[in-house]
Amino acid sequence: MTKAIILSGGWGTRLRPLTCTIPKTLVPIVNKPVIERQILLLKSAGVKEVVLAVSVMDDVIKNYFKEGEKIGVKIHYTGEIPPKGTAGALKLAEDYLKDDNFFMLNGDVILNYDMGEMLKF
Repeated sequence: MTKAIILSGGWGTRLRPLTCTIPKTLVPIVNKPVIERQILLLKSAGVKEVVLAVSVMDDVIKNYFKEGEKIGVKIHYTGEIPPKGTAGALKLAEDYLKDDNFFMLNGDVILNYDMGEMLKF
């Protein structure tokens, strides 16, 4: 499994005022955004391509990650305004994900497990 989608389109209202100027997925935890931590975990499990399903403040996320060269994975973007939820995000990412199994993560969740071990299960 070399692909993943991270749902990154929520408003982050419960994290205000932190999310007044950045999306909730870019809120830093110990100096690194939550979503960057997720991408690094996915990369360590062999993921080479990540789709970021963005909506709110998508320009900030795109400016941070660009095409993924800084983090070492290829990053694609899909977007919808207003956000249409999980099903809408998956439908928009269908062309990137259709030929393989993939990980799907919510971008505002702090993870601390080995994604490679998860694949073995």
